[in-house]
Amino acid sequence: MLLRLPFLRFAAPSKLKGLTPDEVPPLPMLRAEWESVRRKLERTLNEYPSKLLNRAIFKHPRSGMLTIYQTLDFMVDHVLHHQRQVSRIAQAVAAMPPPVVVAHKENQPT
Repeated sequence: MLLRLPFLRFAAPSKLKGLTPDEVPPLPMLRAEWESVRRKLERTLNEYPSKLLNRAIFKHPRSGMLTIYQTLDFMVDHVLHHQRQVSRIAQAVAAMPPPVVVAHKENQPT
């Protein structure tokens, strides 16, 4: 629920900084990786033991231990949160005036 509050921000845990790449891979590679991760998650959820459904299995840095249901709710909220961020950034970029290109003539003093 806290991710839905527009004025509330959280810093990413310091442990995640080591997982952040220096360069962003090409979009087709990101899409392929996303599809692979989604398929793995689907298999994991389909094979998840019913006796563990109400057992806390994931430790969230702020919320503590979460069940599989709470973990999935968090994941959905987290992705939606980032989708809103990307939309907000895209709108800001689209609203920016185009860059001014100044042609430099050869043999002209600068």
